Amino acid sequence: MNYCKQCGKEINNNAKFCPNCGIPVDSFSLVEDEYEDISPLNDDYEEDFIQYKDPKKKKNKIIVAIIVFALLVVAVSGGIFAKVTLDQKEKLKENIEITNVDITNYPNIVVSIKANNYPKSLDVKNFTLKENDTFQKNLSLNMELEGNDYKISYKTSDESNSGDRDIKVSYSEDNHEVVVDGNYTAPKKSNDSTTSSNSSTNGNVVNTYDNNEVAIKQAIDNYEKSYIRMVNSKDTYYVRDAIDLSGGLMNDFTNTVKSYSEQGINEDLMDYKIEKINKISDQQYEVTNYEKFHISYNKENKSVYTDFRTVYVLNKTSTGFKVYSIKNIDKIGSK
Repeated sequence: MNYCKQCGKEINNNAKFCPNCGIPVDSFSLVEDEYEDISPLNDDYEEDFIQYKDPKKKKNKIIVAIIVFALLVVAVSGGIFAKVTLDQKEKLKENIEITNVDITNYPNIVVSIKANNYPKSLDVKNFTLKENDTFQKNLSLNMELEGNDYKISYKTSDESNSGDRDIKVSYSEDNHEVVVDGNYTAPKKSNDSTTSSNSSTNGNVVNTYDNNEVAIKQAIDNYEKSYIRMVNSKDTYYVRDAIDLSGGLMNDFTNTVKSYSEQGINEDLMDYKIEKINKISDQQYEVTNYEKFHISYNKENKSVYTDFRTVYVLNKTSTGFKVYSIKNIDKIGSK
């Protein structure tokens, strides 16, 4: 097919002149040759274009893959490093060990401790020590020559009883508390102390080896724990097994719980000690207790330490001794 070079109109192969513009036919072949030359060239170019892949894009993909891999390596390495660092910090954290409990001069106890990683000397004011569930008072602290060894000395509040004792030493400083456990076995009293105890001028004062003394002591221990749990949970259920329900204490405690709930009062028993046991009969005893409470008045945002001397009456029931009534409560100090 021929086309006019001048006007571009289609011309028959046998035509001498362009019927549109009149240009001679000898110039038509030039247009045909150009179209024939261009068409294959365009086809080859299109084929080459389809098959061509830009090497820069491939290179960019490789670079991105390398960067992603490097980031993953850094992240994993960072996690491992952080864990190792955390483990090292845990090892360097302040801690206390009980190395010995000396009862040679019982009832005076000496607890040897080792304090690790503390930047300064320990302060006795930051220590608390419990035997079983009873806080011990009048702690003294002595530092040994080595610098991180200390001795805590105190007189046990339960010197009248023998047997195993669990101790818990706590040191709190800068909002960081460390607690460590230990134990010792309290020795039995000697015969000399028995003679002295039996020589009391008051026949109703129970001596060390009264048959019911251990049971009475256990009853008081159970009562003190149950009372604190009742107060702080605001539920008399927890004291039912510690009192003689034939008395009037349950009604009193119901009113106490209601009042404490309204006022937002909580109590902690810091210390208690049986000072005297009087025998009223084989079935009934009077027990005089020293008690130290930390009382929190949450609605008023204040708290006080208060000391009491309380006289309890215990009855012997079918399930053991129980607190029947509270005969007297004396407030002997508060701060």
